[in-house]
Amino acid sequence: MNVSVGDIAAIATLAWTVYRRYKKSAKEGRDISDDVSNIGVILSEIDEDLKEDRTSLNSHREKRLLHLVDSADKVIRDLQREIGRYDSLKTTTQKKFEILRFAFKDVSSMRQRIINTTTNLVAFEVLLLRLVHLARLELSR
Repeated sequence: MNVSVGDIAAIATLAWTVYRRYKKSAKEGRDISDDVSNIGVILSEIDEDLKEDRTSLNSHREKRLLHLVDSADKVIRDLQREIGRYDSLKTTTQKKFEILRFAFKDVSSMRQRIINTTTNLVAFEVLLLRLVHLARLELSR
């Protein structure tokens, strides 16, 4: 998927949807759900920051942001796709996650992708906030 800065809010909403849907599942599902919620929080923060001030988003930073947002979108959609395979089962959400545990073969690899994505988004958010703060300091002089 080619994403734009305008897609950030939509991807954050998708992350929240996955989180809400599976927050009451088996332990692995709750862990993944919590990790996905972190992506939603960071994307929402970045979206709000950019609505306030886009001056620090030069073309290089925008490309980096779009790469990070695309990575977040992919990991959330991969998770949603795996979960969707089991939606037709006539069972509880918790049981679906117990089944899903075997579908992932290694739940830790999915969690690692989510954590890596979150870490990279947080690093970008910190950079963005620092640049905005520096710009405000310059204006106040």
